Amino acid sequence: GVEILRSDSHKEILAKLEGVLDAPERAVLEDLFQEFERLHYAPEMNEKSAKARKNARKKLYQSLFRAL
Repeated sequence: GVEILRSDSHKEILAKLEGVLDAPERAVLEDLFQEFERLHYAPEMNEKSAKARKNARKKLYQSLFRAL
């Protein structure tokens, strides 16, 4: 599970999970990825956004591991 996260882009991860996830689960993951990227590339790099990114990343990984 963890190797996928480290090495692949979000689109590649979704492609690998294509046969594993049903449509609603995939939609949830896509939303999480978008939120993660939005926070990750946000211009404001203050403490609050760093904490938000950390929480988004944690949520993303938890969802992925539930899916796998």
